[in-house]
Amino acid sequence: MRDHPSGFGLNFQSNVSPWIPRSLKVSASRILGFRTRVETEYQLTRIARSNRTIIAGPWLGEVGFELLYWIPFLTWVASRFEIDRRRIVAVSRGGPELWYRRIAGSYYDVFDYLDPEEFRRANEKRRMEIGEQKQVQRSELDEDVIDKVVAVVGESNTAVLHPSLMYQLYRRFWWGHASTDSVRACARFEPFQQGAPDAALADLPADFVAAKFYFNDCFPSTEANRNFVRKAVESVTSSIPVVSLATGLTLDEHNSYEIPSLRDISGLVEARSNLEVQSSIVARSRAFVGTYGGFSYLPPFLGVPSIGLHSVPKGFARTHYDLALAAFDEWGNQLLRNIDVAAPDALDQLAAGVGA
Repeated sequence: MRDHPSGFGLNFQSNVSPWIPRSLKVSASRILGFRTRVETEYQLTRIARSNRTIIAGPWLGEVGFELLYWIPFLTWVASRFEIDRRRIVAVSRGGPELWYRRIAGSYYDVFDYLDPEEFRRANEKRRMEIGEQKQVQRSELDEDVIDKVVAVVGESNTAVLHPSLMYQLYRRFWWGHASTDSVRACARFEPFQQGAPDAALADLPADFVAAKFYFNDCFPSTEANRNFVRKAVESVTSSIPVVSLATGLTLDEHNSYEIPSLRDISGLVEARSNLEVQSSIVARSRAFVGTYGGFSYLPPFLGVPSIGLHSVPKGFARTHYDLALAAFDEWGNQLLRNIDVAAPDALDQLAAGVGA
């Protein structure tokens, strides 16, 4: 038997009339937030006290939310409710076992059970099923993955710590009704433990910059942005080698923008190991440069400075960036920077950030 916490409606903001004053909306959400905090902690207490094996996941979403919210949430839960890490089974996709090493005794990967094409189809069906990209409730895909993991673990009597609990707890922050402190009160940001050197990457330069460019809302596919990337690569490579993290895989909507002049890892990694390999490369790099987005949060967790690029200031949520800055600034000086490529000194900022 598995725990299956009932979900709370996450559509409070979308269901509220736009004619209601913001002050009333904020007051109502504050009451909702208090109730949610109490109910969520009650469910987490039940899970912690059950003494069952805890399936944490599966995580099926984007890298940014996994790094900035899901893993700090799990770290807080394990600490706050004094859960032995040996009870926690982390489930994600793409091989980010290193990210969960502090909080989980074991790790299972979605790509051990579904090939990339099956996963893409099932994940798209999940989005249609719940009408939302985020895992705000358990779907057929969630249940299928959980069943497969439980079969391998060999324990039917498990508890599930699903991402929907995290989404419930942090939603007021994403609505703009709460400060970063509201998230940090229920999250623990800790650097990742370093993994053993990957023998397959032994021929990397002794000193290099890791790069990952793709196009998104804050850095769209324009000629100006492509030109900036080319100039940035030329500028950095004149001083230090650059290794591209382009994998050649199509696993989500963020396909890498490949630079022919750069050495990359396409053809060297599979879906199951792609995040593991990319993490190993970033951990060995002097700095990271690439599109500002979810992946740019990874280097600080590995103690590596991260320089993100954007050209549309309104193309990214300031709430995520502010939270990341607040968390990473406690680990070191400017581990995360976000450069507007339209700035006259953008290339100079980039060179200074990577130490070129």
